[in-house]
Amino acid sequence: MSSNLALSQVAAAQAQKEVTINDAFGQVDAALTEFLPLDLSAGDVTVTAAQAQRALMLRIGGNTVARTLTLPQIKREIAVQNQGTAQLSIKRGTTTIPLEAGTLAKVYLDGTANGLMISSGLAEAKFTRLADVPSSYVGQAGRIPKVKATEDGLEFDDPTGSVSDFLDLTDTPNSYAGAQGKVLRVNPVGNGVEFGDMPAAGGFRGALVDMTANLTGVAWPIGVPFNRVRYDSSRFWLGPDLTFTADPATDQVTAAGHGMATGEGPFYLTSTGALPTGLAANTRYWAIRVGADVLKLAASKADALAGTAIDITAAGSGTHTLARGRFLVIPANVPRVRITAAVEFEANITAAGSVIISVQKNSADFSASVEPAYGSPLSGPRQGTGGFNNNNSSLVTGVIEVAEGDTFALRANANMSGQDQILASARTFLAIEVVEAFGGVSGTLPIEQGGTGATDQAGARASLGVLAKGGDTMSGDLVMAPGARISTGAGPVAGISAVVADIQSNSTGAAGLAAVRWSADPSPARIMIAKSRGPAIGEHAAVAASDSLGELSFAGSNGSFMMPGATIDAQAQAAATGTGLSTALRFFTSAGSANTERMRIAPPGDLQMGGANTVIDAQRIPRLRSYTLATLPAASSAPRGVIDCSDLGGGAGPLYSDGTTWQRLQELSSYAVSAVDANSTLSVLGNASVVAFSANLTADRTVTLSTTGAYLGSLKRIIYTGNGTGKLICSGITLRPGCWADFMWTGTAWTCVGAGARNDAMQVYETGTWSPTLFGNTAAGSQTMHANNSGNYIRAGQVVLAVAYVQWSAIDAAAAGDVVIGGLPFPAANLANNLPTAAVTGQTVSYPAGQTQLLARFRGPNGTAVSLIFSGPGAAQAFAQMSQLSATGVLSFTIVYRTN
Repeated sequence: MSSNLALSQVAAAQAQKEVTINDAFGQVDAALTEFLPLDLSAGDVTVTAAQAQRALMLRIGGNTVARTLTLPQIKREIAVQNQGTAQLSIKRGTTTIPLEAGTLAKVYLDGTANGLMISSGLAEAKFTRLADVPSSYVGQAGRIPKVKATEDGLEFDDPTGSVSDFLDLTDTPNSYAGAQGKVLRVNPVGNGVEFGDMPAAGGFRGALVDMTANLTGVAWPIGVPFNRVRYDSSRFWLGPDLTFTADPATDQVTAAGHGMATGEGPFYLTSTGALPTGLAANTRYWAIRVGADVLKLAASKADALAGTAIDITAAGSGTHTLARGRFLVIPANVPRVRITAAVEFEANITAAGSVIISVQKNSADFSASVEPAYGSPLSGPRQGTGGFNNNNSSLVTGVIEVAEGDTFALRANANMSGQDQILASARTFLAIEVVEAFGGVSGTLPIEQGGTGATDQAGARASLGVLAKGGDTMSGDLVMAPGARISTGAGPVAGISAVVADIQSNSTGAAGLAAVRWSADPSPARIMIAKSRGPAIGEHAAVAASDSLGELSFAGSNGSFMMPGATIDAQAQAAATGTGLSTALRFFTSAGSANTERMRIAPPGDLQMGGANTVIDAQRIPRLRSYTLATLPAASSAPRGVIDCSDLGGGAGPLYSDGTTWQRLQELSSYAVSAVDANSTLSVLGNASVVAFSANLTADRTVTLSTTGAYLGSLKRIIYTGNGTGKLICSGITLRPGCWADFMWTGTAWTCVGAGARNDAMQVYETGTWSPTLFGNTAAGSQTMHANNSGNYIRAGQVVLAVAYVQWSAIDAAAAGDVVIGGLPFPAANLANNLPTAAVTGQTVSYPAGQTQLLARFRGPNGTAVSLIFSGPGAAQAFAQMSQLSATGVLSFTIVYRTN
């Protein structure tokens, strides 16, 4: 027996080996095809090795409760089908695989005690069927999956927490206590929201920063590094100092949770070693946001907004710091501010010396007092030989002229022994207050009718912070608050459909937007409509497939609001990459209801209509719209239209509408074969225009040409390519095998306009040789054929003339039965009772009494062999036997017959 399937094997020198081999084949056949039904209604079942070796599938039934199926310790793959209504456990040793009711699994037994595994998965695979998860949901309602303590799988457990209200979110305050009357605002770091005071009437703008921990071991002088914001109306403070690393390969720096948008700055850089090559200390930098933790650095705000980053060529050494906590930065549209500051030094120092604080503008170098330095301590410098107890110094500046990007820092200095601390109390802070802003409290710059003739921002200030329009120019960027609008001709108008219009042109005369470039070069004026998935202004994130990149909307008033009537939009067809953005341009119009896409230009250049249906491809090749016979529109709805029909008789093809019917563009252009021995009905479009009937008709059959869909000049060709006693009859024309006829619809009837017969002789003409064979029909024998044994033939169409010269040198004594001569070059035609016959010459055969003639007759249709038959007036015909042939001899005949 074989080692795995226990197949029968042939023993050495065994008699009747074929019996054993056939038994083995039967065993293999059963192992590959049979199934074994097993009833588990009474209990668990253990499958024997013999059962598992003689079935490909175990079909389990009757298990209305959970049962176990134990498999034998053998090697093989086997399928198990659970047809019961309860779970089945498939077991080998200590290994168990659960199988739900109504499912199927293939398992592999590796021949070991516990060797059982799934070999090709479970039908309708479920989570509970995985090996390292719970096997059932029963009793687990409301529980969640979690990693087990052993870290080798999942288990169901009760949730330890849930998000049920606003305070449960990770980026919101954790309590409402003490927040009565406060408002919700984004925190200064830009990574969550917080409660804050409502801005006071009159529009206060400013910021205050302080420290959360004492500074110790201070080396004087120092720029106080603040790390907490108490309030900040306009992003004066960019956040606390952050350490960073640099990547020369990408020119990116990583500073976790930096919270800055593109264009924010300036800030400075410091390092305990060497800054990355390309960067320098005491130099102002602006942010190009790459992600929540990643930036690139720019040398100016303009460079940052343009995406022009500094080239970093080496990572540097030591710990690098993005120094920004020391500074308050002036935003746009703020011309004048006032600054208040205080420092609480360590108290009870007895050594002689002094302390002093000052505010410095646009400097990161605190080693010396860099002008301009603003303010003096209100109580004056602390100095003397006996030390002091009052350890607080504070100052207030006058009104300071500022510009966007100016920075202010608080410098502290001490020169007395033992004084090396700044205390983190409410008396160490830096505050800024805006005392004048363009556009009032919001900093937004309205553009209104009227003029002042001003040529810069400062000169354009008016009592309300209004910049006049007529004849004025303004340098720098115009920054608007979110939701603000620019409107020409009148105030902004609400009700512009669903579009939030930030720029409007409203007029009772001309209203328009224009971009005109005046330059002696081929460059155009440009209008850009763009999209980024970045969550913050200036942050780039690749658009995804189906994102709309921009939209032009055409609308008209319906008496209440602007109703859109047409739209052009650009839609991304795939995620943007560094090499391009696959985009389709889509056109929508309204027929009185919602806008519907009518046309698009696809990325390859295809012109499409009604969605992704190409009308003209990028090669300028028209594409016809496809229909089926069942969905053809009325021909009257598309006069002179051309379409494609996918299921025309004879194959798909184009149709033309004359306004009344759909017509083939080319008659007799499709071909089909019918093998039906029955009456038939053919239609113009439902069947091919040329139909060949190949069946051997057993009786006359009628072909009816339908008038449905027939049009003037439509043609049908009927060909009878089959054989048989029956004929084809169509519109009064009778067709016999090999004949054809053409019929035309004249508007009132189908009329035969041509007919003929195939010229088979012209189609096939062939000559050649063949080698006759001689054998007995009961026992063929192995005759010794003479060298002169030969044959030749001529074929003309279906007619074959074959000449045989059969000569042998010896007859095998084992040959028995009727004499058969085989090897004819073509089979006899497949026709009933088709038995062509020829006379045979030769005297090397013993004639029975009463027989005087020897004939060669085909043994049947489709055959290439003839039998020799005795014939004569004195006895009935009889088949010549191999025993009646002489030991050597010659027979010859010439036979004419019809082939297929």
